[in-house]
Amino acid sequence: MSAQVGMVDYKDLINKELVSIRDTMSTIVLDYKKLINTEAIDNRESEEFEKYSRQYTEDIATLTQLRQYSQEIADFCNKTLFMISKDAIVKHVYEYDD
Repeated sequence: MSAQVGMVDYKDLINKELVSIRDTMSTIVLDYKKLINTEAIDNRESEEFEKYSRQYTEDIATLTQLRQYSQEIADFCNKTLFMISKDAIVKHVYEYDD
């Protein structure tokens, strides 16, 4: 019991979001694989305009999506850190009625 004194009960804040974070991270990994696969690398180095331009368009779309999902994870982390610290303040500061 003494180990928990002063600790914020934040497991519920994080646990409900873990599934969406897992899914977002899985999508990030898939996007990364799209960027590094052998065919994509070959297309980027190709002298053929069709292959090169198609890969260019796919890379722009994939990188845009990768940025979006990365931002979602950063937002989740910031939001959760704020909630944890906000709850810590509420649990440690007492208001007295005059």
